[in-house]
Order: sequence, then structure tokens, then C-alpha cells
Amino acid sequence: MSARLVIILSLLAALFAAHPALGDEPDPRAAFERAAEAYQMHDWEAAITEYEQLAEGGSEFPELYNNLGCAYYRNGELGRAIASLRKSKRLGPRLADLDHNLEFVRSRSETRLRRWRPTGWLKVPLFAHYYLTFAEEALLAIALYLLATLLWILWRLRIVKWGHIGALIAGIVLITLVLSLGVRHFADSPGTAVVVAKKAEVLSSPSGGTVVFELFDGEEIPVIEKRDGWLKVGLNEEYRGWISELDAIVP
Repeated sequence: MSARLVIILSLLAALFAAHPALGDEPDPRAAFERAAEAYQMHDWEAAITEYEQLAEGGSEFPELYNNLGCAYYRNGELGRAIASLRKSKRLGPRLADLDHNLEFVRSRSETRLRRWRPTGWLKVPLFAHYYLTFAEEALLAIALYLLATLLWILWRLRIVKWGHIGALIAGIVLITLVLSLGVRHFADSPGTAVVVAKKAEVLSSPSGGTVVFELFDGEEIPVIEKRDGWLKVGLNEEYRGWISELDAIVP
């Protein structure tokens, strides 16, 4: 895997040029240019500050969070880098180099809890998971369901001779979309905590209890429950407990 991270400059700059009123900052383009310049000068903290101000001002573009994730990684903050890149993927799954950046940063995290993610040929039937947003995928699934139903009815009424074949094909594609939605929920669920502390203790109960296991910077684990500044996390009965919200964030 290449040891490079790719930041996006032109697309986000074009978006700001087309929408100069975005964000609370008087000139978001200037803030983005300052962030890009700081990144090129290897001033990671300055770049992070500028990108975060854009995000806090209401700007939400996949390019922005991709760049912020790259800056976090360069600054040695693996967890925050992964959280930002995950948000970028939810906003724009087709963004060039995003998957490379996310997998590269994940490969640098010290984790014992590797969650299953499809690779190689397994990605083919789950194409929607990697190239469509959740809303786009849901709309496509509804459209395919309606199309399959219509073709089946037309075939039963003997209006369309090959309607059952078309309905079958649409049904098969619909099944792959449903599988993709399941993988999206399991592997990249929005209810997933990303550890941002160098080392975080997972306790048997909120605000106390015994240490069940430890998590490290950049590890990702599903959230089961939230309570008074604590997150109940777990993959199974063995790895389940409570972690402080100070040690993890849910992107």
C-alpha cells in the first residue's frame, strides 16, 4: 500500500467559489486556502485548526473531512483521522482516493478488534456500499422494488412477454442492495465509536468497575448505549463494557 495520503484541493475550492456564503467565516475560501497552505508547509496543527473552523461554521463536504483526516494523521492523531475520514465517506463515498486514505490510516492503528470488511471480489456484489450514500442506496432499492413489481404485473397480464425475466433481474440487484445496506450497518455503522485516546480502559460499569479490556488510538467499536458521558461498547460478550466519551468519539 502506498505510504501517501491524498488531500483534495480543487473540488472544495470550486464549491466555495460557487457558494461564498457557506459557513460562518466571512470568506471560507480564504480559510480553506490557509489550511491547504499550512498542510503543504507541514504545519499540521494550523491546518487542523482551519479545517475544524470550516466544519464548525457549517461547511460539510467530503473533501473537507478527507483533508482534515489527512492532517490529523500527519499530526499523529489516528483516531480523529479515522473519524474524519469515516464522515467523509458517508458524505461522498465516490470521492477519489478516500478509500485508500481510510484503509491506509486504519492499517496504522494498533488494534486487536479487526472488524470484518469485504475485500477483493466480495466488493463486486456490494458495489452500492462503496459508491453510493445511504440515501442514494435506499432510493435505488425502492425504485428497483417498484420496477420488479411492475414488470411482474405486466407479465402476469401478458402485456410484457419477458416481464418475469426483468423482474427477476431487478430482484437479484435488489437483494445485493439489501446485503450492502446490512454490511454498511455492520462494518461502517454511524453508531461506531472511534478511540481518540492513546489507551482507553473499558470498564464493567459506568464511572467505575473493573477493567474488562483496553482499546487503543484508532480502534473502532460499535456503540450499544449512551449514558451520562459514557458509551457502552462491544463486539461480543467477551469484548463489552463502558468507555468515557472523553476517550472516544462517534463521527
